[in-house]
Amino acid sequence: MNLALFADLPEEYENEWQYAYSWPNKALKVHRVHSQGKENRLRKEKYAVRVIDNIVTILCNAKDAQAEITQDVTEVSIWDDMFVASMARKLACLIAVPILKNNSQKVNEVEQLYTMQLQNMRSQSASEEEEAQLEIPDSWLLARGGWHD
Repeated sequence: MNLALFADLPEEYENEWQYAYSWPNKALKVHRVHSQGKENRLRKEKYAVRVIDNIVTILCNAKDAQAEITQDVTEVSIWDDMFVASMARKLACLIAVPILKNNSQKVNEVEQLYTMQLQNMRSQSASEEEEAQLEIPDSWLLARGGWHD
């Protein structure tokens, strides 16, 4: 996600930071900040989050910064199937425990289904991250001009 640049960096931060960006809308957490471009996606920039004039601000040295964030997704139509299945299994666990309190075997079965679903999601997430990393060449290839899209 592209970050919105503030016009001026507050003077008190000029010695350490070059740019100030506003916190992305609906962002719950910022995981990584980097400069734009494929080659910069894996390079983590140092950043700080501060409240300046009652505005949550990201301070960093990345020009044209982008951020990888966790965002609150309220539109259920864009939830993927794995997320929906995990949500359903988690809700089943929450409902089943009070209802089936005398049948610990059934409670364990429901909880195992949820645990297996989480493992599937983690595996899927790990494979997606691995694919994304393979798209970006090592810096030595870029430096030598040996990479072409």
